Amino acid sequence: MRNMRRQIITAVLSLFLTACASAKPESSSGPAESLTPESAPAAEAHTPEPAVTAEPKTSEEPLPDVDIEIPARLIELTGGSAEQFAQQLEKDGTHFEHVDLKADGSAAFTLTHDSFEQLLERYRNTIDTGLQGLIEDQGSMINIIDIKADKDYSDFTVTLDNGEFTIMDSFSIIYYYMYGGIYNAFLGDTEKKITVTFTDKDGNTIETIEGQTFYEEHFS
Repeated sequence: MRNMRRQIITAVLSLFLTACASAKPESSSGPAESLTPESAPAAEAHTPEPAVTAEPKTSEEPLPDVDIEIPARLIELTGGSAEQFAQQLEKDGTHFEHVDLKADGSAAFTLTHDSFEQLLERYRNTIDTGLQGLIEDQGSMINIIDIKADKDYSDFTVTLDNGEFTIMDSFSIIYYYMYGGIYNAFLGDTEKKITVTFTDKDGNTIETIEGQTFYEEHFS
């Protein structure tokens, strides 16, 4: 299961860079029309119109770099060290401006704003794929038939087929805590509490578990 967790968490995903191209205004001048003296109209006096000068475009300031820190307790859930966590992120396409692997097992990263947005989108896709994998698992997680999460992956609702919360269902909590914990650490909230509610097929609550307490009780 440790290898499975590592593969799921570190398959971090991609966001695109949008390039803006500005077209230069075209100026075209046709050949002057030739008029014979007999047919040429008298020139009318007129005031020349001032030339329109386009204001120079100011280049947009690049968005500031983003600093994120992943606590050791969350990296532990991926089944590897901080160094392995960073290496896998880089392997999957995340570019870091700076990496600081700390002695306590945590990791701090500095990314450009674009790389940060890329990381978030890739990780959202990873989470959604991982949750779908739990639903489709015909082995240990066969009791789970649906999983819903809020937009920041801090509140999960898990529907159980037989309406009973079993020991195997409790094992799945580690995934929700890992997914939501790391995603919110990316967002800058390393202490975000992850809540998992198990319900039956009619929506009746069977069990509610708060992730922070779950981690402290079982993994500290």
